Amino acid sequence: MTTPKELGLHRVGFSPLPVGVSQWHVFDHPYAWNAPNPYSKGRHAWRDGAHGNFYTSLDPMGALFESVFRRAKVRIDAASGMKLLYVDPAALAGKAIVELILVQENGCLDLRPGNFAALVDPGSPLDNAWAQLHAAVRYHRSWTTTLELAQLVAAHAVPRYPILPALAWRSRRLHSSTVYLHFDPPIGSDAWLAIGGPLDLDSAAGLAKLKVWCINAGFVLVVLPFDSAPDEDL
Repeated sequence: MTTPKELGLHRVGFSPLPVGVSQWHVFDHPYAWNAPNPYSKGRHAWRDGAHGNFYTSLDPMGALFESVFRRAKVRIDAASGMKLLYVDPAALAGKAIVELILVQENGCLDLRPGNFAALVDPGSPLDNAWAQLHAAVRYHRSWTTTLELAQLVAAHAVPRYPILPALAWRSRRLHSSTVYLHFDPPIGSDAWLAIGGPLDLDSAAGLAKLKVWCINAGFVLVVLPFDSAPDEDL
């Protein structure tokens, strides 16, 4: 699947970020729970060496699918019809999840279907090119696209948003979830307030929570090394 060398927008407009609303964030030890990551290789990461990346979702499964479940294998159990979610234990090691809220108002470019019509004409060649990018499994092209969006925002010189603050998109693997990516600057570590403490994903309590969250989302969690998991993916 290929996309044009450059992606832009027909219009620049910002949607408000969810302030004061419970969100979830997955992070690596030994880093702080509220530390933006300048070395992220996630989708749409701003990899210019001057900005940190901070991913959240309004539900824990959205945050997990954008991080530790990114390479999980989904199978349908022939007997029960349940969706089995195979996760390699190595993907959970050294990872933690935290519930938090954003305490500073800011905006985002909203790339979700429906909302995206405010930025790009529906059904246009540009709209189709963006759809291809959103469906891509590999993230490399999205890094370049973020740089292009940042340049576009800077060129429009919107007084309230001189720097691209954040992006929002529909989770590629869990369409019911929205992923938010906040950039530092302008959204720094002081923009967040934790609700409770972090939960290590590979701990007994963490695994118990993961199983409950998976069941609530329609999956059965199977933690198994990938060399022991089924090969065919859905």
